[in-house]
Amino acid sequence: MYITKDIYLAATLSSLDYILEEITQENSTFFFHFVNSKPLPNSKIQEVEFEAEEYWTNNLLADPKKVFEAFKNIKARMYDQKRRNSG
Repeated sequence: MYITKDIYLAATLSSLDYILEEITQENSTFFFHFVNSKPLPNSKIQEVEFEAEEYWTNNLLADPKKVFEAFKNIKARMYDQKRRNSG
């Protein structure tokens, strides 16, 4: 399990087909929980921690349209969760 509170990293990882398993909230901070690995076509396992490190060192390539769509989906999930928690 990989957890981040950075929504932009979360959107990028989601756009790379990592599974956003859960979003939790503590006070006003959201945490994004990802499955640790994903199978690749060549049978290697790519670790989410490696992708996150590549993100922070500006070495990660991602499709901007997929990142934007993932960002919109994550925001929708956050608002839905916020609404459920306040109701």
